Amino acid sequence: AGGTTGEITCQIAPGPAGAAHQAPFSSGYRTDCPGTPSESSPYQWPLRWTAEVETKSLSYDSDTITYVSQSRVWYRLDRNWKRMDNYRQKGTVPFFSRSTEDDDFVDRAERNTMIHRGGKMYFITYHNDTVPDDDEDGDDGDNSDDVANIKTCSWLDLAIVGNIRPDWFLDARGGATDAQYLGNQHVYYPGTGSTAIDGNGNLEALTDASPRLVKQWRKTDFASQYFTQSTKVHVGDDGVHWPLILNVPGEGFGDDLLQYYQNHQLLDEDFTAPFHLDEAFVAAGGECTNMRQGQEGGGGPPEMEYVPSNLEKDENAWVSNVWTGSPVWQAPAKDNEDFAAGVASAIVGELAATDAGPSTKVTSCYNDNAQAVELSITYSDLSPSSDGALPWLGLSFRDDDDCVMTPRDGGDAEVALVLTDEFGALVPTHFLMSPMTKGGGMSISPGRNGAAPFTPLDEIEGYSDVSVAHSDTKDSVTLTFSKAFETAPEIMHLNYAIGLTSTFGYHNVRTCFSVETFPSCPMETMPKVEIAMGDAPSLESSNGTPTISPSIFTFAVAAVITAAASSIFG
Repeated sequence: AGGTTGEITCQIAPGPAGAAHQAPFSSGYRTDCPGTPSESSPYQWPLRWTAEVETKSLSYDSDTITYVSQSRVWYRLDRNWKRMDNYRQKGTVPFFSRSTEDDDFVDRAERNTMIHRGGKMYFITYHNDTVPDDDEDGDDGDNSDDVANIKTCSWLDLAIVGNIRPDWFLDARGGATDAQYLGNQHVYYPGTGSTAIDGNGNLEALTDASPRLVKQWRKTDFASQYFTQSTKVHVGDDGVHWPLILNVPGEGFGDDLLQYYQNHQLLDEDFTAPFHLDEAFVAAGGECTNMRQGQEGGGGPPEMEYVPSNLEKDENAWVSNVWTGSPVWQAPAKDNEDFAAGVASAIVGELAATDAGPSTKVTSCYNDNAQAVELSITYSDLSPSSDGALPWLGLSFRDDDDCVMTPRDGGDAEVALVLTDEFGALVPTHFLMSPMTKGGGMSISPGRNGAAPFTPLDEIEGYSDVSVAHSDTKDSVTLTFSKAFETAPEIMHLNYAIGLTSTFGYHNVRTCFSVETFPSCPMETMPKVEIAMGDAPSLESSNGTPTISPSIFTFAVAAVITAAASSIFG
């Protein structure tokens, strides 16, 4: 989609990052992005606005507020820009640490600035870090006082992550996500029993909470946790349905957050200078340094103990329900599926069939004679990747129902990949994915045929009867193999992924699912064909060895988490 001539607008980030974020190269977003579920919806965030933000952190399994910060945020989402100035912090820092660690306690009233433009984020500190009076309302737009006061400036490349998109909570676009419209709700705003920081730096009870009618949406993320957005129903003179409350999950890296937006204002078209404070500083002779200069590896989060969340997705309480209030878009009719995603509850012939996700099916059975599970996964409706070839495909094995890419204890995840070799053949490949791989600490040099860590799947002990089939007419690929098990398992926890390109790296889609049914395999070998998807596909070679080009392994959302202390979700 485009705005003015030469601009690229309405583009979302690839994979899970696209669930909430614009692409870094996008010129910005529009309220009427054509063909999107939220086209012209009045419940989107405004494109140009500012508000005061109070953020409160709540530790797991507790109602105790352990951290409060006060800040102001400015958005120019029509330009892919954001600025946030933090003014006050008190409590235990909720990011990358448990809220029970006393040594992470802070109590300071010092100003710092975060600016997010496109795919880069800038961090600024000040010599005089008090809040300037002429900037409190965010309306002067003059950087002159700030530039002279800047102490340090640094920046971080977020790779594929742009700013938040104004319709992020309304739809289910992007990878590894879903949306649930909840309807109207009365809430207390800012909240009964809430606290704030008083003028002496102490936490005090708020007594001016009042009810508001809001519409609520929930949005799941890559960590199988969910956000809840509460948007004002009754509009004022400005005609805007303002966001009032945002509940943010810790996503395994910190405590859950409650964010309250107050004193909202729309910004004028010419309000631009505060988003370029770093450039003004450099133009005045200052230096803004790359935070990763001299560092090896990528931008994944630090290795740390998993922090549980109170906002883990509960399948008993979740129903996919996209409603955006768009006057243009119409929700598709809901299908009456024979079986729910990720649960094997249908028998096709003599095999169990599992709907692993959109256009992805799995059949399973147990071969008593071979003491092996026979699996066949079909990826359908595949589109050519950005390099024109089929995207890489993956199936990984988890030890439990924890929906993660790699085990939380730091171990490796076993992955069966389908890659394209230099001759265009599809190759079943075995790979052990470590947390370092996920975090970007590893690269693969070109031309290393047969080199670890990629090994033909049929050469790995415990795997047999490996084949891959490709159907041009159905745009599908089917991977079939047997995997040794002494007895039929009660359940197999799995992830599947579809890459952005044919070269192993970023994924466009990642979904967790489970296979729960393993009937005895028929006497003949399990058919290596698609599941009720049309003509039999042609069989490709399964013995080639892929050539892996240099890849960026940084998981998109990890870049977001790296900058969490600067409130990227604010």
